[in-house]
Amino acid sequence: YDLGAAAYREFIFVTGGYDDNSELSTVEKYNTQTNKWSTVSSMISERKGHVSVTCGDSIYSIGGFDGNQYLNSAERYDIQTDKWISIALMKQQRGWHAVVSIGESIFVIGGYGGSSALKSVEMYDVRSNQWMEITPLNITRMSLTASICGNSIFAIGGSENVYDNRHSNTVEKLQLF
Repeated sequence: YDLGAAAYREFIFVTGGYDDNSELSTVEKYNTQTNKWSTVSSMISERKGHVSVTCGDSIYSIGGFDGNQYLNSAERYDIQTDKWISIALMKQQRGWHAVVSIGESIFVIGGYGGSSALKSVEMYDVRSNQWMEITPLNITRMSLTASICGNSIFAIGGSENVYDNRHSNTVEKLQLF
């Protein structure tokens, strides 16, 4: 559990997670046409509570928790070569965040930074290999989800604070263009 997943063509890549003993770096690929699983190269870092997303011809696994600390690291999986490479570090460590991709940009939204839930939103440019902070959320959100509709990202639900178990029933719109 606490794994990431991203689809590419007829495949679903399942990344990392937790097996009740330790955080995982393993990656499995599910072929939706043959209903068969196979193992591909493991990620560089063990991660749970991370996100995975497809952008172009690559899978990205971002942030999470490695068993000792929350991560600001991210890595890219080249599907053609079956290799993972590290990409630029995010500005903020985070786990249990949301992710969406649009064109050649990846957006990570909210999450938990190790001591509190986050408002911050970061955008990764795959061409320049750089992260930049963009307009933050109005409220802190962790364990949220996000979706794209038109030219906007919608941040949906989540918890405002890890300790009081309050869940948000609100939606925020982040205008992109």
